[in-house]
Amino acid sequence: MADWGSYFFGVEIEAIALPVKVGHNKQREAYFNRLVAKLQSYGVSAVAEQHGQRYSKHPEHYDKWWITRDGSLGEPENSRGNDIDMFWSAWGEVFEEPEDSTLCGCHVHVSPSPQQEFSLSQLRRIAFGVVRYEPLVAELLPAHRNDNKYCRLNTEKSYELNRIMSHTSRGMDLIAVKHRLDQVADKYQLRNLMQQSYEPKKDRYVLWNFDNARPGKSGSVEFRGGPGIRDSEQTKTWVSFVVAFIHLCLSQDVELYPLEPDSSTMANFWRRIRQAGKATGVKDNLPSDWTAMAVSSSCYYSDDSDDDSVVGKSDFEESDFDDSSDSEFDISSDTGSDSDDYESEDEYEYSESVYYYY
Repeated sequence: MADWGSYFFGVEIEAIALPVKVGHNKQREAYFNRLVAKLQSYGVSAVAEQHGQRYSKHPEHYDKWWITRDGSLGEPENSRGNDIDMFWSAWGEVFEEPEDSTLCGCHVHVSPSPQQEFSLSQLRRIAFGVVRYEPLVAELLPAHRNDNKYCRLNTEKSYELNRIMSHTSRGMDLIAVKHRLDQVADKYQLRNLMQQSYEPKKDRYVLWNFDNARPGKSGSVEFRGGPGIRDSEQTKTWVSFVVAFIHLCLSQDVELYPLEPDSSTMANFWRRIRQAGKATGVKDNLPSDWTAMAVSSSCYYSDDSDDDSVVGKSDFEESDFDDSSDSEFDISSDTGSDSDDYESEDEYEYSESVYYYY
């Protein structure tokens, strides 16, 4: 497995797009397999979910691109450098540019290198940073990812965090959160503190998901707030932000930063993110202006501003998908009709999720 900086990461790309060439075979699997073949021609490891497979997690594919359908994007409608770069190059030879759709999101998974799982102490630091910086991270998100049912703020989703954060001043609330995190005895308790809700089956629908940080899981922390991404630069931007954020949380003095003056300003937060990006080698993928995160569909970033100090699945719910549907294939398309007599010049949209884990 490759690592970026000192961390492993995985990215989930949700996209709705038309095939570049549409044939008589309207099933997703044909196009999924075409994308896999193109990636493999670039020397990139990839595999596609096959016809008849039920949607499920596939840790055995976490070292490669994994092409699969995504139930949260809905059913298709009739209508007109590095592995990430190579993925989008291959994409462009199989599909048109993805639609700029608010149905789509980007999830980024990060775990440490080389051990591939965070210690409880590290998870406490990350969890505190999630709460401490939550209002600022929310400002980075496009409007459709704020108050989204698939990526609710942790302090809103978790009934315990919500209780802790709703009584006194924010500074005192953060001290109470810090004290509570110090009390958690294991990773299960930390996960529950960060996201346990009154709807257990939907606990993972939070901005920062700690499900996979529990023992026996992949070891990653998942950020679910990214928008649908449509190109290589945008992919690298959101992956870089999450890597830098995790590094920032692990690098700061948790004992001090509830009380730091000026620590709640966006300018100061973004300066620290870029410093953490420099420390992990991803700064060039981060914009100098934080507002570009929410509004730009394609960002190209690199500047020489003075950041010299350096700090040391998809939106899917099984009940949303009917296994009897004709569109259960990886990248198959069905518009609701059972007819097979579509002409080759007809165009279809394809809903899919693409996962890659470094």
